[in-house]
Parts: sequence; C-alpha cells; structure tokens
Amino acid sequence: MKQPDVSIIIVSFQVKAFLLACLESVRGDESASSEVIVVDNASVDGSQEAIRESFPEVRLIENGVNTGFSAANNQGMEIAGGRYVLLLNPDTIVKNGALGKLVDFMDSHPQVAACGPRLLNEDASVQPSAWRFPGWMSMWKEAFFLNYLLPDQSILGVNAVSPEQVDALSGAALMMRSENRIDLDESLFWMEDVDLCYRLNGPVFIVSAAEIIHFGGKSSAQRMGLAVANQLTSKVKFFYKHRGPQIGFLASLAVGIQLTNRLCLFFLLSWLPRFRVHLRAYMFATRFFVRYKTSKDQRVI
Repeated sequence: MKQPDVSIIIVSFQVKAFLLACLESVRGDESASSEVIVVDNASVDGSQEAIRESFPEVRLIENGVNTGFSAANNQGMEIAGGRYVLLLNPDTIVKNGALGKLVDFMDSHPQVAACGPRLLNEDASVQPSAWRFPGWMSMWKEAFFLNYLLPDQSILGVNAVSPEQVDALSGAALMMRSENRIDLDESLFWMEDVDLCYRLNGPVFIVSAAEIIHFGGKSSAQRMGLAVANQLTSKVKFFYKHRGPQIGFLASLAVGIQLTNRLCLFFLLSWLPRFRVHLRAYMFATRFFVRYKTSKDQRVI
C-alpha cells in the first residue's frame, strides 16, 4: 500500500457536529492522499459511533478518559504513517485544495520544518494564526496595560499573499515532516503549538494560498477563568523551559502584577455585569497560578 502524503490527526472531545463536518471536508479534498486519525478523549455525545458509521476509513483511537490535547496528539503521531503529519482541530473546515498546497510547499522546500494554512473565521475574515516567539518584556507590557496603548507586533502573516516565514503557528492546523516530528509537551495547557515550533528548530512558514476555516477562538464566560489561568501559567512555563530561571522568575513576577492589577480594576468596575464576569475569571486564575507556583512539581497542575 502506497504511503499517504499526510496523516491528519484530529483530537476530539464533545464536538460531534464540528467533527463530522471537519471529516467531510477532509474527505472532499483529494488534492493530497491522506489518512485520518481521530483520537477521541472520552466523548459521550455519540462521536465514536458516528465516525464508525459514516467514516469507516478513519482510524479511531478511543480514550477512556480525557487525556488532554497534547497527549492525545502524541498518541495519534505514534501510529501516523504519512510523509507529513497535520495536526488539525475538529472545529475546522478544510477548503478544497488546501492539503495539496501544504504538501506541495513542503515538498518544494525541504529545509522547512513546518507550515500551516491561512486560517479564516466563519465570516471569511482572516484569523491570526502566526506569531513571533514571546518575549519576557511583553509580559510586563501586559502587566501594566501597555499592550492596549502600544501596537501589537507579535502577530504575523495576516496580510501575507505569498508564503511568509514566521516563528510559530497555531496548532489548529500545523503540518510537519514525519521523520522530524516531535511530541507536544504534555505539561502545557496553552502554547503547546508555540513550544513545538520553538523545539522544531527550523524554518516555519504560513502558506496563505492554503485556507482552512476555524470556528474556534471564542471563550465562553464559564471557561474564561480557566483560559486565562492556562495561558498565563503556560507562558511562565515556556520562559522557565527555554529562557532559564532568571527570565522565568521575571515572567512569574510580571504575571503576579498582572493578576493583581486586573483584580483591582475589575473589582472597582464590578457594578457592571460584564466586569463581574472578568472579576470571577481573574479570581479563579489567581488561585490557579498560586497553586502552580506553590506546587512541588510545577510540570503538573
């Protein structure tokens, strides 16, 4: 049997409707040969049954518990047989021809470590999906609200009309070479994609001609606190891991100031309902971060 061009790994949890639409779009894109591996993290919404019934060609891994995004992707990569691996979120729609354009780009540029498509919102506007690696000074800008006054220079590739080299890509759709693939860091619950691109240690490109619709990027009020907590904690972990203890300490200090300043601000504005939501979120994030900093094993929260 001929080796497929790309192994598409989709981690799914309780998103049956999105997942089935994603699989249908992948099936319809014949611009590259592919195998699809779905790692389901113990969904109870009928996802597994629907895959077996409607997409028998999919290789399905059924986890008994929710192992998380990174661990589940690592499971999928272990059995991937394609020349390339594409990490793909279930809340995406692959536009026809996107797979072939990504594969062709990687074939034509053997020095490139990874690439990704232009991500689009549901309304066809461009969704930011490429960034510079974070700098510790940016943490201090956020701590004192300066990120609202100074232009954000961390986002890349939004206006690209041709392949553009970037530092890091969104894990919503990220392709790398099978022979050079590395596992995602399972201690991170945010920035797994940035950390992966950093460790690939090679050129990373956004290929604007390939387009994928991504419905994500929207946080519910109930999940806001967890999102803030994971984002800030993972940034600190990233700096400790890649920049050393001194920069890690400075990043931790900046996060502490950021949490304190926002707690004070949202408390003063808590007479408005929208800011009460933010206050609860940052109270949760503060408790979360304190638990992380006082944990003996700071790799696991």
